[in-house]
Amino acid sequence: MNFSKTFTIMLCCCPTLSCSNTDTVIAPYEKILELDGSTTRSFHSMLYYPSGEGLHNPGYIIGIEKSPKKTIGGPEKQSDDGLLNSDSYLNSEINSTNNTRNKIDGFTKQDRKSMFISHIIKNDFNIIKDKLNNPYITNNYCFVYNAYTSRQLVGDSGLDLTKINGWNACKISSSIQEAEDAKLHSFYKNSDSGLTALKENLKHDLESGAYSHILVIVMGWNTSQSEAVRNFNDITGNIITASFEQRKEADTNPSAKLNRMVVTRSRVIEPKEEKYNRDFRPLVIGITWPSYWSTGLVNVVSYPNKANDADELGLIWLNKIGYTDLMVDGAPSPHQSDTTLRWLIDRLRS
Repeated sequence: MNFSKTFTIMLCCCPTLSCSNTDTVIAPYEKILELDGSTTRSFHSMLYYPSGEGLHNPGYIIGIEKSPKKTIGGPEKQSDDGLLNSDSYLNSEINSTNNTRNKIDGFTKQDRKSMFISHIIKNDFNIIKDKLNNPYITNNYCFVYNAYTSRQLVGDSGLDLTKINGWNACKISSSIQEAEDAKLHSFYKNSDSGLTALKENLKHDLESGAYSHILVIVMGWNTSQSEAVRNFNDITGNIITASFEQRKEADTNPSAKLNRMVVTRSRVIEPKEEKYNRDFRPLVIGITWPSYWSTGLVNVVSYPNKANDADELGLIWLNKIGYTDLMVDGAPSPHQSDTTLRWLIDRLRS
């Protein structure tokens, strides 16, 4: 019986291996967006392996990519004025050619390409109990947003990639329909639709009382999406391990001085259920971005461009994600940082 199962798996793998050097079903779509190279494909690898790559803890992967403005649109004539005008730290700066607002205008207007959110994937778990003594737990995923489902990318092929690649929409809230209807030139602007759906999913997550913390993690230069996901899992796992170690230390010797290098138990946010009041239960939000040109020597030349991309990622996209879209109804305005922090803590506690 065991041999039969093993042999079947080997047969199923062979066709997959033989096709590894050919174009994939989404290659025509990647070509339109100029994301069909080996490097650019590495920043949306989860579209190929949504079950194979994923978070080990409940959370979301926000995939940011970069395509020509002539194709997807972008801030050619003006920046995200609504976002910039709401930030007191920008308005309080001395007016100069080197201030933050001018920097944002510079690297968003001069680059021939624009960053945009191409996909948002949610990872959680299925728990199968039935009559089992121990529950069977499997990884689960769904798409909050996926720009690759746009009918303008599909064209005359008529392929339904949501079925071919397993791009299933999230049930709570999803902007898949908006993505399907999106025109190519609106991909940049349509990123906001993905963040709106993310906001609704996060609202549901916070109201469930299942999480103690939100971890927002972004990796630096020279990191593919698959490597970033591994790093997200490793970082989160190490923090959880540290929290368990500190809890064990506190239980064993309550009078001992706690190690400030690990998670302080008094700072862990207590949920509704008393039985969970000392567990560190993070909801992870990992953000991936096109952080290199190639793996060769030419990558050294890309440093100025990637430095600007990192600035744009932090000043625009993380600002949107962290302050305007992660905050659900009733949150304070973005520039009220202390009030926002207190509000978020109360939200997790309630």
